[in-house]
Amino acid sequence: VLGANLGNLLATDRIVFFPWRRRPSLDYQIVVDVMRFEGDLGGEVSLIAHYYIWDAGDGEEGQRRIGTWKSSFSRQTGDDSYEALVATMSELVGDLSREIAEKIKNASQ
Repeated sequence: VLGANLGNLLATDRIVFFPWRRRPSLDYQIVVDVMRFEGDLGGEVSLIAHYYIWDAGDGEEGQRRIGTWKSSFSRQTGDDSYEALVATMSELVGDLSREIAEKIKNASQ
């Protein structure tokens, strides 16, 4: 879902997921480590993630770290249904996607 969101937000279909058979030509590499992603029916949902963005450059020697970030998002579910829990979790993934996309847009300017 995160990859699809980034593709839409960055207007590209060139999203490649690791592992790959052979290293594709990359503009940026994003590594996301989800530390916490949980919620309770009728309660709060939280997403905490560390992520790193690399300018892929010209292969391994050309890589340059653009930055490292820790993000934390939380939101109350609308009600105590599983549908509300899943919808809220999806919203938080959307928040993380928008934040990462903004960092990539800023890096490419």
